[in-house]
Amino acid sequence: MKIISKGRRLLLFVLAFAMLLTMLPPLSVPAQSDGLVDSLASNSDPVDYGANIGAVAQWYNVSSVLLASNHYKSSGDVCSGVPVRLLPQKLAIVDYAYNEANAVLWYKVDAAPGYTWPEEYANYHWVDAYTIRIVAQNGMAGVFDAERNPVTEVTVSNTNAVTVKAETSLQSADIAYKWQICYDTANDLWVNIAGENSAEITITAGMIVSLMDENCQARVRCVTTVGTKSVTTDPVTVTFQLNYDVEEATPAVYNRMARNAYAPSSDSGVATAAETTTTYKVILQYLDENGENVVADPYTSIVSPSTILTNTISFPRVLGYEPHVYKDGNWVRQDTYTFDGKPFTGNFTLEVR
Repeated sequence: MKIISKGRRLLLFVLAFAMLLTMLPPLSVPAQSDGLVDSLASNSDPVDYGANIGAVAQWYNVSSVLLASNHYKSSGDVCSGVPVRLLPQKLAIVDYAYNEANAVLWYKVDAAPGYTWPEEYANYHWVDAYTIRIVAQNGMAGVFDAERNPVTEVTVSNTNAVTVKAETSLQSADIAYKWQICYDTANDLWVNIAGENSAEITITAGMIVSLMDENCQARVRCVTTVGTKSVTTDPVTVTFQLNYDVEEATPAVYNRMARNAYAPSSDSGVATAAETTTTYKVILQYLDENGENVVADPYTSIVSPSTILTNTISFPRVLGYEPHVYKDGNWVRQDTYTFDGKPFTGNFTLEVR
């Protein structure tokens, strides 16, 4: 019989225990709320926390939060135990920092649209991710007046304009704004308003009158974009109201309101239907082959009955899009459309598929 010494038995036991440890799952390390370190992981983490930038969050069910200064990586300044009631109810996530070694995730946040960050905490925007929860992954945007009250409807007239401003949870120096107006309410189709590419817009009667519905109303909205992320405001209903106090004849573009809604007399200081000229909408819609989805922004123009158009419109070039125009019972492949030079007798819409 082979006798194994005590020393060899101990060695075999140690080796067997080491092999057992390699078969067990690794122990998870709990996140440390005070893990303020200079070494932060890059955006190549297995979990893409950067996807949450632009999202909107709310405070989790905690009585206080842990705030760090914007320079905490070097200074270590921390403001802990801040009552949540002093901070905005909704937050926009603008950046993140993740420490892989300590499994610590911080979000840089700011006030969401319509909210204000307290001045006394102007330098403290980094929060422990544990203290918040995301409530709007795609972000949020809204339209506000000068006092930052939410705006859902406004009234303009031939003598009065209204200025509003868009706010968004997408916060970057490269943010792009595009104000749009709805030209087809039934199909919810929108077109950019030329030149309106800032957060603020002054809505005038001339801007909306050609696209008003039978109630003398139009809808505008703002699309905010940073990189590949876009957030759109809810539409603002704009109502046109004719001002009777104007001393000179109302311009021709206001005739639709005067004729259909108010029908003022010729001595009211406002031009009557007989004294004004109707305008028509000219629209080229770029749709998919089934006519269900918009492929590109439409071509739009406003013309009078005396307008003669002979110009050629080049269709947009979109990957995989081969435009066709319906002619003589068939869809014909073509890349342009040329107006025939005939006077317009009503609104004109051409579907390009």
